[in-house]
Amino acid sequence: MVDRESFRQFVRLLSSIEDRVRGGRVLILVEGERDRTSLLALGLPHHGIRVLNQGVSLASLAESLSEEGNEVIVLTDWDFTGGRLARRLSDVLHGCGLRVDTETRRRIARATWREVLEVENLSGWAERESASLKEPLIAGPLDAGGP
Repeated sequence: MVDRESFRQFVRLLSSIEDRVRGGRVLILVEGERDRTSLLALGLPHHGIRVLNQGVSLASLAESLSEEGNEVIVLTDWDFTGGRLARRLSDVLHGCGLRVDTETRRRIARATWREVLEVENLSGWAERESASLKEPLIAGPLDAGGP
């Protein structure tokens, strides 16, 4: 279980991601459909989430993303394979002229104290922590300032 302040940091980070996706041409890239479902359960906008494993090459995906947005938040799992994939995606996406945010992935890992290793488990973890800590899963007006 994380401490109250770490959970609040997670909630502020989540709110910041939502604001960025809603406010501009920022997309979130996840590995699979269950990851997408987890982020939707956390309230992130469906129009901003793209799934990696759709049967197209990384180069084709990167080109498609560059037509839709100008920044991509890479949100792969927090295991060795996910880290390696995040670095590879970053290289390919940069090659298409996109800004790439892998810092958000790192901040989520830090806020969850590595209790969550897969994006698909993030919403269940957040709901359990919210109930256990009696903390809202939505950032209040004073918390909206960002991580």
